Amino acid sequence: MAISRLIHVYSSSFDANFQLASIPRSPLCADISLNSQLSFTVCAAHNIPEAWVTSYKVFSFSCLLTYAGKIICQVKICKNTPVKKSFFFLADWNE
Repeated sequence: MAISRLIHVYSSSFDANFQLASIPRSPLCADISLNSQLSFTVCAAHNIPEAWVTSYKVFSFSCLLTYAGKIICQVKICKNTPVKKSFFFLADWNE
């Protein structure tokens, strides 16, 4: 569900040549307990616009988790990585 929403936000925010077949809806209720863990992995950014590639030498991203306006996880910053050209421009952090 979260990945579908992320893809939807990306494809509707940038000049992407793809869209999801249907826009994901939020679940009616969440099954979360105090012992639940949140984890995700960002391996790569695909189809980076060529204008960005010519403007920037490297790409990185950072993630910060907040709840009710309070920081609950420190900022994690990935390493800087150059863009590769395959079938499309790609920043690959999972090498």
